[in-house]
Amino acid sequence: MAQNEGSEGAEKPQPEHNQNQGTTQVVSSRRRRGRSSQIPGVLVGFILGMVGTLVVEYLRPRLFSPDISIEFDQRRPYLIQTMLGSDVKREYYHAYYFRLAIKNNSEYSIARNCVVMLTGLWHMDEDGKFKEDKNFEPVRLEWLPHMPPDISAGMRVFAPFAQIADPEYQTRYEAQLYSGDPTKPQFRFRVPNHPRWMSSHVPPGRHKFRITIHFDNRPPMEREFELVWSGKWSGNYDSMLKEVIIRKRDQS
Repeated sequence: MAQNEGSEGAEKPQPEHNQNQGTTQVVSSRRRRGRSSQIPGVLVGFILGMVGTLVVEYLRPRLFSPDISIEFDQRRPYLIQTMLGSDVKREYYHAYYFRLAIKNNSEYSIARNCVVMLTGLWHMDEDGKFKEDKNFEPVRLEWLPHMPPDISAGMRVFAPFAQIADPEYQTRYEAQLYSGDPTKPQFRFRVPNHPRWMSSHVPPGRHKFRITIHFDNRPPMEREFELVWSGKWSGNYDSMLKEVIIRKRDQS
């Protein structure tokens, strides 16, 4: 009995305040505070990374873009005489192509995805002032199938932007054109799928036009030209040079 009383009278072991549990709670709290303090740093790093990427993408085409020159003159190889017609019928007619030379003067950089656009057209009125064609809107000029869209370093390509064809060719093959008398020589920009609400020819007179060339990896380049067109046709190259004159305008 005494033993039992002693057992009953003995103090019951009290639950210990688990020091390890308290330490774990403190560590866990510190970890949460640590993770919370890391969030602003992560956000700042993310934002700085995004800003850096945007800055690099902005500077890349300006610091590492290809060195491009655009050339034109009133002579070969910019103004050439060629033949248009039908290989099936074996009938051909004289025509003149007006071409821009686009040259990549870089040693290593490639000019990516060249796109040539006609971006402005003006006609001189009776007062001697150029007035913008009221129906004009920017259109893409034809890029010939044999020409690569990318211009490698040191390469020069010729992009035809306009033509004048023998009226006999126009009568047989271009009678469906949207404007201009096909029985008379017509100056036409080389626009594939020409919009029907725009004139497809430039009448005799004095005019001004602008060509803009776009690339994927450099800012666009533009040139303005003045056109003097008599409306007369000649199958002789030297004689034709007197009937149509295209000059680069001073853009300084």
